[in-house]
Amino acid sequence: MAGNKTSKHTAEAGAGRILIYSNDAAFAKSATSTFAAVPHYQVLQHTLEEALFDLDGKSADLIVVDVGGGAALGDDRLRALRVANRNTPLVVISDPLPAERVREVVQLKADDWLVRPLANNALLETAASQLGGSRAMRCEIFGVIGAIGNPGATTVAIALADALNQETRPSTSELCLIDLDFASGACGAYLDVANEFDFDTIFTAPERIDLELLELICHRHSTGFDLLSVRRPDFLLSSRQDNFVLQLLDVASYRYKRIVLDLPSYPTTWTAALIAELDRLVVVTETTIPAIKSAKQRFDEAASIRQTDKGISVLANREKRRFLSRELTRSDVVEGLSRDDVDFLPDDRALITEALNRGVLPAQARASAPFNKRIKQFVRKLRGEEKA
Repeated sequence: MAGNKTSKHTAEAGAGRILIYSNDAAFAKSATSTFAAVPHYQVLQHTLEEALFDLDGKSADLIVVDVGGGAALGDDRLRALRVANRNTPLVVISDPLPAERVREVVQLKADDWLVRPLANNALLETAASQLGGSRAMRCEIFGVIGAIGNPGATTVAIALADALNQETRPSTSELCLIDLDFASGACGAYLDVANEFDFDTIFTAPERIDLELLELICHRHSTGFDLLSVRRPDFLLSSRQDNFVLQLLDVASYRYKRIVLDLPSYPTTWTAALIAELDRLVVVTETTIPAIKSAKQRFDEAASIRQTDKGISVLANREKRRFLSRELTRSDVVEGLSRDDVDFLPDDRALITEALNRGVLPAQARASAPFNKRIKQFVRKLRGEEKA
């Protein structure tokens, strides 16, 4: 389709401006939709003839040229275009080409060459590579996992997502809370969000997950972050659960700058792989001896998987500090965990009960509550450690 078709997202500081040139309407629409779903990409779409006759490549960060069957590779104007824009990364898309056309692609000195049919996420991966965005630069991933019992890990994950989102309050959602406890789907239940999508269609075919589908299965919370939560206990018996989870997170990492994962407390075939790659893991425990023992075990297991304890935090939830109380003291918790950098959240059953009954965030129930203030302090600590 001819003309200046811009993405639905407004360009922002640091955004990648991508020019797509193709005479294949289906490919051009698909590629534009793929890139446009990433908030920090701005996309403009043109016909191939516009690339040959009138290209202002200096205003682009990445040029994608679809040469179809390869006839355009013999056009001197395409080679002149490449010379004039040598400092702009060029990605060539084509159908399978004969040997003489392959040689012309090489002579063009493209930075990458993709042959149809394109592998899943191939366009996103090559764009990220050419624009200098490693996965760590694109997306920061936080995981929250609970010790035994019910230490409130889901509530912490929800509050953590809200606090991280409040740091920026962007015009487009840049954070997603993903509930990976399919046995309960507790994040959706706590926030009174029902997911009506037919997940059977992607549980059995996870390769279908792309950025457009991600938009359909996520719920936009009123405060600005996205939520993906579904209760499907039977899915944990599926032989493709690894493929689904890893494909889901792979696609989500292109779409969002931050992801918070509510991890299941029970073992799965994919938990260890996620823990190894997380930027931050938060182990949530109650201030009871069994929970503390479990939290220490989880911490040690995570440190073994990651081969370091860097990036792992312990958060003691529901701390009761009363005069002459029989509850464990902070020094008892620290001693039980064999760590002196434990963080604490106050026990505020009234706040959490109100939030659950109303289906709102703890900060929406009562922003000034000590629980919410401590969550913000914890986030500032995490951010400070990352900058140090």
